[in-house]
Amino acid sequence: MAFKIQRNCPFSRAILHHPHEVTRQSSLFLKFSLLTAATKQLRAEGKKLPFSKDNPETNKFLQSPELLLDRVFNCLDEAVLVVSTDRRLLFINPAATKIFGYTEEEVSANSTEILHVNHDHYLEFGSRIQDAFQKGRVARFEFKAKRKSGEIFPTEHTVSLLQTAEGDKLGIISFVRDITERKQLEEERSRSAQLAALGTVAAGVAHEINNPIQGIMNYATLLERSPERSDRNLEIARRIKDESKNIAEITQDLLFYSKDTRIEKKLVDIQKTIKGALSLIATKVKNQDITLTVDIKDDIPPLLVQPQSIQQIVINLIDNSNDALKDKAGLSEKKISIGASLHKEHEHPFLLLEVYDNGVGMTEEIAKKALEAFFTTKPPAEGTGLGLSIVNDIVKRHDGSIDIDSKEGAYTKINILIPAISADATSQEND
Repeated sequence: MAFKIQRNCPFSRAILHHPHEVTRQSSLFLKFSLLTAATKQLRAEGKKLPFSKDNPETNKFLQSPELLLDRVFNCLDEAVLVVSTDRRLLFINPAATKIFGYTEEEVSANSTEILHVNHDHYLEFGSRIQDAFQKGRVARFEFKAKRKSGEIFPTEHTVSLLQTAEGDKLGIISFVRDITERKQLEEERSRSAQLAALGTVAAGVAHEINNPIQGIMNYATLLERSPERSDRNLEIARRIKDESKNIAEITQDLLFYSKDTRIEKKLVDIQKTIKGALSLIATKVKNQDITLTVDIKDDIPPLLVQPQSIQQIVINLIDNSNDALKDKAGLSEKKISIGASLHKEHEHPFLLLEVYDNGVGMTEEIAKKALEAFFTTKPPAEGTGLGLSIVNDIVKRHDGSIDIDSKEGAYTKINILIPAISADATSQEND
């Protein structure tokens, strides 16, 4: 059976090992059969039976089967739902009130549909348990459920038919486990496997790309030394070299998925670094008729960061904003703004990077997952789900934090805080 049992509760262990004693009896027989099942369980465990005519606790149970049932159901950590043949809730245990958020009074005689995501899910659930019962089996499967708050969560169900000795159907009893934590662990393991695979691929890609990139840079150097060089050719050669370096460094950024790479930080002019990143994507933004506003404060001193990583943050965030604006139909003015300033509200100063767009925005659920590797709302051919994930990892490697503020259909604003370690702070640490 798919439910936990309390270690010191023979009644819940009985349900685990003797479910047939529970599910094939009438209402009155059910109460006494649980006691029988508990006795069998204790015998199987080689323990002394507490049930004797001289045992006052036993007499209490025999005289009041309801007390026995209360003890059994209160022992369980999983939700227990007793449901009529027309799918009305007759009884729920305390664990069910915790898992679903309803009180027993709120669900009494209510349809089980209130626990389902929607009407289609409700019908599908009924169909699946009927299929199992027709084959003479207990129904066991995973299914999405809904709490009183409206939250959708994963569950595991074990559903048995309740019927009399003559075969008359009384209803069903369903044991429900909240498997949210288990699913999260499974997703983490899956992501870890994906990232490990990505690391292997990235290592190969970096090797394959770096060789031709080096060749391109060598040709750019030849252009610089050409006797027919002009100012325009020199500028083109410089840009070829700069962007070739950027490509090589981006491939290196992927390698931290396969190993813990220590990033080399140095004192960097933040204004120059951000503007350098913007120059790389200026054409793309311009082609989309986007108004780009840049506000980088002049009082930011040189900071200890990894410059290519900061540029990667800017490029990825602007790319995301660009896509968000492209996906929003009927927008009269497309806007992206990027700002950088010193944030001094904490004990130590932080560099605050802000990127805003008035694009399609995100739902709360999507915003929560946006930083996960491989999560994307784009079609497979259009998105890898790595853009914001790489940003998040770069920020973490700089001991910073990232916050997403978004409203579906209206805007997205991403704030990044990175410790503002300057030359003064570095010299003080060395002293």
